[in-house]
Amino acid sequence: MAIATQTQPLRWLAAYHTGMAPPGSAPLPADSEFRLDPPVAPIAGEAGQPVRGILLGLWGKTDKGTAKAAPTHVLVVNLDYGPPSPRR
Repeated sequence: MAIATQTQPLRWLAAYHTGMAPPGSAPLPADSEFRLDPPVAPIAGEAGQPVRGILLGLWGKTDKGTAKAAPTHVLVVNLDYGPPSPRR
C-alpha cells in the first residue's frame, strides 16, 4: 500500500530490464536519469527459466500544459529472489 500512495499521483513511463532481457523487453537507456552502480552485466537466458537480474519501473510528474513527463521516481525489483543455482 505504501508504494501505491507514492506512485498513484504520478504517470507510469517505462519498465527496463538489466541482466537477463526477456523477449520484448527493453534495456535501460544509456541516458536514463537512473543508473545502477555498478551496472548489472548481461545474463544469457534459457527458454523456460525464470528471468534474472533487475527490473526498473519509472514514474514521473507530467509537465503542466504538455503530455511529456520526466522520470522522478524509480521502483527497483530484484528478480534474483531464489536460492543460488548449483554451479556445473
